[in-house]
Amino acid sequence: MRLLAILALAPVIAFARPKINPDLVVSWEQIRELPPFEAPYWAEFQRDDVQLRYIAAHHDNDLNSTTMVTIRDVMETFGPDILLFEGLQWDKGLNPKSYAKYALSSRHGDFIGGGEPAYAVSLMISEGVPFRGGEPSETDILSEIQKRGYSTHDLVGFYAVRQYPEFIRNKQIDIKNPGPTFSKFIRSVCIDFKLPPKCFSFQKLDIPTFLWNA
Repeated sequence: MRLLAILALAPVIAFARPKINPDLVVSWEQIRELPPFEAPYWAEFQRDDVQLRYIAAHHDNDLNSTTMVTIRDVMETFGPDILLFEGLQWDKGLNPKSYAKYALSSRHGDFIGGGEPAYAVSLMISEGVPFRGGEPSETDILSEIQKRGYSTHDLVGFYAVRQYPEFIRNKQIDIKNPGPTFSKFIRSVCIDFKLPPKCFSFQKLDIPTFLWNA
């Protein structure tokens, strides 16, 4: 079996507070001797008769970008039997119709609103190859953060901050008036996690300042 996995390399906020050990910091002299693994790139792994080709991608919406070209090249040369990708929960199942519809409808010329996951899925659909998301479910995420002492307010606030660059990249937000877009998004996050619809409020918050300082 041949599996294709696509993940974006981007900074994320860890659920656990990191323990910093300066002794583990590698010197520049050592780093510059290592291969320049700059995204996008792909790597291949194999165990028995299962092959995994992993694409490390930059979030992108331009079909002519190096990320999209890398995805096309791997598709053509590797011929995967299934795609696993970032951005959709595993429990949504195989070939979810709602995401397939979204992936196929988000392309406008050389711009694709769903970015590299939607583009990869659209290629899979055209080739008749199954696809599935690789993200944990909301239930699993909520359970884990509560074990670690974080509140639901922390969780929803994190999603709001993380979503802002994607809103800009996908041209889905009015930067001068972001409130309505954030209100709709936060409501959807609350619903996804089965929390009260108004589980996070920022009516009196200066959103641009909040995001800048977050």
